[in-house]
Amino acid sequence: MKKILSLFVILFLFILVIGCQEVKEETLEPKGEIIIETEEGSSVKIEGFKEGEWCPKDAQISISSTDGDLVMNIVGIVESGEFEGLCHKLTELDSATGIMKVNIYVDEKGKGFQVIESGEQIIKQEYQE
Repeated sequence: MKKILSLFVILFLFILVIGCQEVKEETLEPKGEIIIETEEGSSVKIEGFKEGEWCPKDAQISISSTDGDLVMNIVGIVESGEFEGLCHKLTELDSATGIMKVNIYVDEKGKGFQVIESGEQIIKQEYQE
């Protein structure tokens, strides 16, 4: 029995070390905020999510890296139209032609559509998270 327990503890520690190798720090704040930092200086901040919610309106995902920052706002579940019932996520980026909007519409499994609006061009394609 001691051998089995020892093997289990060693396996658990191995998985723990390998699984968290690149993550420097992960903090869960009481207000539903998660911050994950990597050794390379990148971080992901997730705000406004509550346990069990898959599309919380007004939640936000922020990604910071040495290449720049990106913010994705969760608009909420679409109530009518072509994307009815899907979760709408929006990112706005500055580009040479002005503001580019990246709209993502997904179901609970992360499958749906991505609609990119840049100037007068609109590109719609299937999307999978």
